[in-house]
Amino acid sequence: MSPSPGAGELHLDPELADPHAGDYSLTAISPCIDAGNPDAQFNDPDGTRDDMGALFHCQSASAVEPTSWGRVKTLFR
Repeated sequence: MSPSPGAGELHLDPELADPHAGDYSLTAISPCIDAGNPDAQFNDPDGTRDDMGALFHCQSASAVEPTSWGRVKTLFR
């Protein structure tokens, strides 16, 4: 059974870096960047709107990207 269409649903290539090699990070042209939850409490560590997916796309040179799945899990609790 397919889920019903809803707000925030994308039907586009997420433009992942290299999913076949296990790199699920977003490329700079990904439509998932800044397409996540708009509530400020979910902002990415770089201060921008939440991205869709498990890993965020860093848009700031001074931000610290998650370095482990433990860090990613902490962000989404």
